[in-house]
Amino acid sequence: MNSYGLALGGGGTKGAYHLGVWKALCDMNINVCAVTGCSIGSVNGALFAQGDFKVAEDIWLNIDKDSIIELPDESIGDNLLDIKNLSHLISDIYRNNGLETKPFRELIERTVDESKIRNSSIDFGLVTYDLGQREEISLFLDEIPDGQLVDYLMASASLPGLKRTVIGDKEYIDGGIANNIPADMLVSKGIKDIIAVDVGGVGITKGLAPKGVNIINIKSSEKIVGMLDFKPENIEKMIRAGYIDCLREFGRVEGNLFAFNVSDYHSVRQMYSQKIINGIESAADIFGVDRYKIYKFQDLLDGVLKKYNKYSKKGSGVDDKQLLVKFTGYILGEKLDDTVAKLFSGLMSDVTNAANSIAYFLLKQDN
Repeated sequence: MNSYGLALGGGGTKGAYHLGVWKALCDMNINVCAVTGCSIGSVNGALFAQGDFKVAEDIWLNIDKDSIIELPDESIGDNLLDIKNLSHLISDIYRNNGLETKPFRELIERTVDESKIRNSSIDFGLVTYDLGQREEISLFLDEIPDGQLVDYLMASASLPGLKRTVIGDKEYIDGGIANNIPADMLVSKGIKDIIAVDVGGVGITKGLAPKGVNIINIKSSEKIVGMLDFKPENIEKMIRAGYIDCLREFGRVEGNLFAFNVSDYHSVRQMYSQKIINGIESAADIFGVDRYKIYKFQDLLDGVLKKYNKYSKKGSGVDDKQLLVKFTGYILGEKLDDTVAKLFSGLMSDVTNAANSIAYFLLKQDN
């Protein structure tokens, strides 16, 4: 069995995505020999090397802003970077030379067990940035002095706007300023198979495609959660997205917009054209069906037809064979401004394909 290196990118609360990737790797029995991380990726990476999925899961399912920073203004909502919060945050940052991260440090101290990580079979490394020397600092565990792992995790995750981390006489800030997805650290260890996880955080990502190295890129393509968005429903979606995306990269699920069981999808492909299948996926997406779960095609189809039958009652009463008119009529009636813009910006094809696929299955029912 291949042994992989795992590089976890930074991105604040977007790091919930890592947990979903971790769960997928466990479910697929993928062996990881080393993990590196930047910012929140370093914290999740430490827990990965520690082997405590349940601890990490508990953190992410219960995380809130008060467990990360101290805010003097209690009126600030769950999404710290919401525009209505910015004036408060900027004032606090200026007045206190950065937001206080004592709660975050206490959380790490409670959950990260340095002795477990040092005794783990999984090697661990992180990236931070030395502000005085203006240089990237990449360290594996054997280069971090005993008892200072928490210090360096804080240094790696010192996002702009948070208080800087001081170790000895040096100031450190978030490693993302130099190397947000430290896959190169794994290459330096001679690891040939690498899983690089990009959660869409702000930072420098080094181009990396060395000869003889296989890099599997798992990237969050959905803008589900912001970098400092602590809304529980968004965190939970981000975890499920990481799970689905990891399975997809390893060929364990199929589909365009939605994820399907592989054997079921192959059976469906024997019965229907790719265009028909994609049309049902587009319809499901238009209707707001949950994208972050694994479906059987028939279940997704049943859900789409159920929603169509519900919404078609709002139409003008035209015959089902004029489905395109009814379908676009529904959307125009429900989302006038958005849809008119879409219709005139070249996105009509998704609606058309969705309508044609629904028409196909309604006609099959009639026959």
